[in-house]
Amino acid sequence: MSARSVVVLAILFASCATRDVAEERVRLGDLHRQRFEAMVVRDFDALNELLTEDVVYVHSDGAVEAKQQFLDRLRSERIKYRAIKAPDPAIRMYGDSAVVTGRGSFSVTVNRNDSDVELLYTAVYRRGGVRGWQLVSWQSTAVP
Repeated sequence: MSARSVVVLAILFASCATRDVAEERVRLGDLHRQRFEAMVVRDFDALNELLTEDVVYVHSDGAVEAKQQFLDRLRSERIKYRAIKAPDPAIRMYGDSAVVTGRGSFSVTVNRNDSDVELLYTAVYRRGGVRGWQLVSWQSTAVP
C-alpha cells in the first residue's frame, strides 16, 4: 500500500469518526431537551429511563437528591417545573460520557411559590439505557 493510500484511508476514517461524533452530539442534545420537556409535562416514565439509578441531582438551592428522591419530589408537586427554556447548550463528548453545559430560564413552583430563575448548569451523561444516554449528574447555580 502506497503512502498516498494510507493518507487517503486515514482521512476517510477521521471523517467517519467526526461525523459519528457530530451525530451523537445531536442525538444527546435532543435527549437533553426531551428530559427538560419530561420534567415540565411530568412524564415520570421518560424521566425514569433518562436518569441513571445512581444519578446525583444538585438543585440551585443546594438540595442534593438521588433518583428516587427527585422523582418522588416531582410526583408530590413540592416542585413543579412550569417551563424550561435552555437553548443551545455546549456538548462535549468523551467516548461513552458527555458533559453538557448551558444557561436556561426555569419557571418553577416550589412548595406552592412560583418563581422564575436563570440558571447555569452542568449535566453529565453516559451512554446506556433504552434511549442511548442517561443523566449521571446535574448541578445548577442561580445567576444573580
